[in-house]
Amino acid sequence: MNAKRVLTTLLLFIPAVFLDAVEVRNALIRFETDIVGNFRLWTTGGDPATDTDDNQSLLNNDAFGTSYVLVSVDGATARYGSSAGKNVTFSKKVGDEILSVWEFRGVRFEQKLRLHRSIYSTLSNLMRVEIGVHNADTRPHSVGVRIVLDTIAGNMDGEGFCLPGAGLVKKGTRIGARVPSLVFVCERPVKSPANLEINLYGSDLVTPDEMLIAHERYSKNDSTLVPSLDSSFSDEFVGKSAVSMIWKEKTFSAGSRDGVAIAVGVSTKKTREGQPLNMMLALPQSPVERENIWLGVVLENENKFWDVTRVEATLEYDSDKLALDGTPAIAVLDKIDRAGKGFCSWNLRVLKDGDARVTVKVAAMYRSMPVRLEYIHTIAVGNR
Repeated sequence: MNAKRVLTTLLLFIPAVFLDAVEVRNALIRFETDIVGNFRLWTTGGDPATDTDDNQSLLNNDAFGTSYVLVSVDGATARYGSSAGKNVTFSKKVGDEILSVWEFRGVRFEQKLRLHRSIYSTLSNLMRVEIGVHNADTRPHSVGVRIVLDTIAGNMDGEGFCLPGAGLVKKGTRIGARVPSLVFVCERPVKSPANLEINLYGSDLVTPDEMLIAHERYSKNDSTLVPSLDSSFSDEFVGKSAVSMIWKEKTFSAGSRDGVAIAVGVSTKKTREGQPLNMMLALPQSPVERENIWLGVVLENENKFWDVTRVEATLEYDSDKLALDGTPAIAVLDKIDRAGKGFCSWNLRVLKDGDARVTVKVAAMYRSMPVRLEYIHTIAVGNR
């Protein structure tokens, strides 16, 4: 074989090596990136009590790039890792992280993906997505970040989002104040194989300035950091939805650094089953003093023929350690449709350290018969 043919063979072989995905996994989730940092996410074991949740998609994993990071520098936008900028470091595993670095208009963006321990489970059931920002230029720049997740909830995303403070979301929704600490995306919360959970509050996370939940085609508008609220924003999801977390532009002086981070993964379920009403709860395990936390309960009507009516979910709590902040203790739903679900939530302020007991009580009517469910939980305030 002559030298020219050897060189050609090597050139053909090298790209195939670099295109291999880089992966991190544990007993609950696995995630991987392509060469430029686009990520995908699955369960590996999920709920130990459920043997059907292995290798379930938590995002739309059909192709790399449906979930992505968009950046803005001085009003100009581009997708992280794209040809609009320069790939400084291709995706590689460094310790327990997947690292990549990309530069755009004098600003370096460093993406780190690693396992993250949730305050809602105390387990490493989440993938932390960190976008570090370093103004490597000699002049200041205005920089913003948008993380887009192409979510999936069973076969249909209709009413897939359970959003504290807003309830079930089935049309375009914009949250610009009091962005909740977590979001559930689920088709059937108790009996489905895997539910997506997005954490926006906790250790090493940065709450976004704004959240947009909309049909996935709306989030594909990459020409601006914050898409305009056009007529398509309020469309129903009809099987396809995406959520955008936006950190608005701020000025970075020459050489300065900062960053943002969220965590996304599989929900580790706390459930109480009944007939026909089931509930799944989002209950924080270890918040710290003076922080606000959300508690949520997803209610699922398993019956395919009858509604559940006159639903009341009541929160009881240790008032010396916790206080309700802007949400009533009793949440009321007129009904939960047959084979449907409802969502109730409470915002609590942590007053002081120590174990705090909370109880969620649900009362409803089903075919003129009372239905009751109860869940008692202890929050270890201040003990991260």
